Amino acid sequence: MDERQLEALEKEQERDHKAVTEAIATAEKRIAGLNPDLKPDILAEQARQIREQTLKDTAERRNRMVAVVTSAVPLSDGQKQRLGAALAKLYGRPMHLNLDVDPDVLGGIRVQVGDEVINGSIADRLEDATRRMAS
Repeated sequence: MDERQLEALEKEQERDHKAVTEAIATAEKRIAGLNPDLKPDILAEQARQIREQTLKDTAERRNRMVAVVTSAVPLSDGQKQRLGAALAKLYGRPMHLNLDVDPDVLGGIRVQVGDEVINGSIADRLEDATRRMAS
């Protein structure tokens, strides 16, 4: 994983932690507001259940791999879904897509998963063709 991917993962983990904390606080307030006579042990059990489910969801997200996808134009929702499914099948794990738009790509896409790069950009194909013609 490169530095950008690690930073993105750290930010996602921070957001997850903050979301868990806020969700628990909100749930506790709502439950107490609905039933002011609610016993603290019942409230604590409900908060524990919410916390467990949220942590389980977070753990599932952390199991994902991260793919940095660079394209000349934004990908449609369908393209994102197909690409995510194809990468998940290829790598055998759920895939999180970090999407970058770079007009210099000209067309096609460049996908980086860890140290591996799948480069289908037109800009790189043109550069490769130019190098071959020059040699």
